[in-house]
Amino acid sequence: GIPVNEKCVGSDDIAYCYGILKRTNLDNSEEEGNLVRIWKYENGNWKIAIEIYTPLPAKK
Repeated sequence: GIPVNEKCVGSDDIAYCYGILKRTNLDNSEEEGNLVRIWKYENGNWKIAIEIYTPLPAKK
């Protein structure tokens, strides 16, 4: 998926990002949802520690 309007805040070894994620499902339907990612800085690299995605209600 592609993050839209993603905002990120962090310090030296931890950060979080949040926004809307647009993605295409296996059946080619499109979906949007809320996304939160918690990042940890370990051994010189940023790694996703937690990712939470919640789909938004389908548009009519």
